[in-house]
Amino acid sequence: PWAPVVAVGLFVRLQFPMVPVALPTLACGALFGFWQGAAWAMVGLLAGAALLHGLGRALGRERVAKLAGRRVARVGRRLVRHGALAIALLHLVPVAPFAVTNLVIGASRVRFVVFAAATTLAMLPTAAALALLGDRLAETARDPTAPGAIGAILLAMAIALIATSLARRVARASGARRR
Repeated sequence: PWAPVVAVGLFVRLQFPMVPVALPTLACGALFGFWQGAAWAMVGLLAGAALLHGLGRALGRERVAKLAGRRVARVGRRLVRHGALAIALLHLVPVAPFAVTNLVIGASRVRFVVFAAATTLAMLPTAAALALLGDRLAETARDPTAPGAIGAILLAMAIALIATSLARRVARASGARRR
């Protein structure tokens, strides 16, 4: 009965040394199955994101800029102007680790409601896809039949292709605007 609480606590804790959030999300899917794994992963993602947003706000722009670097801090200033869409894109395209992104957003003084909504919308499909992959990988480990293994491999490839395609499109779009 304490497994979800422990999982969420570990999920939040692992965001502070900047462990990629994909790893605990996969683990939630493997441990709890798709639906519960995605739900607990979202709770962990959002709890950690909220804590890091609050920490970024408390530290302020100058301290976060020293920690994250001036280039990343510059992105934070643009966040206020572009709001939810910019936040969602930052979470979808790994410009910086999830923890750093949330610190920068908090320091940029983006309202928490906008931050929470954009983070939820951006991370929900990612958490669902990774929890599904974790669930399928765990099922394949329990019963290594060809259909289960092939399904897990195909799902992993589809997630990688979609993420790569999205990252390239965003990079092209942001590069075109700078010119």
